[in-house]
Amino acid sequence: MDQRDLELLDKQMRAINRAPRRDGVIIVTVLVVFLAGMSLGHLLAAPGTEPTRVAMNDLAPVSPEGLPLVVHQ
Repeated sequence: MDQRDLELLDKQMRAINRAPRRDGVIIVTVLVVFLAGMSLGHLLAAPGTEPTRVAMNDLAPVSPEGLPLVVHQ
C-alpha cells in the first residue's frame, strides 16, 4: 500500500462512524415492552372467568431431599 491508498482507506474508514452502544437504553426498552405485553395480555384475558383448577394426585409431593412436603387443602 502506498500513501495514496492509505489516505483513501482512512477516508473510507471515517465514513463508517460507529455509534457507541447504549446497553442501558436497550435493556430499559426490552423491559418496558415486556411489561406492556404482560399488562395488555392481562387486560385482554377473559375477565370474570374462574381461575383454572389443577387436579392433584393422591401422592404427596416430595422435596429434592426426599422429605414429604406438607400440602394444606
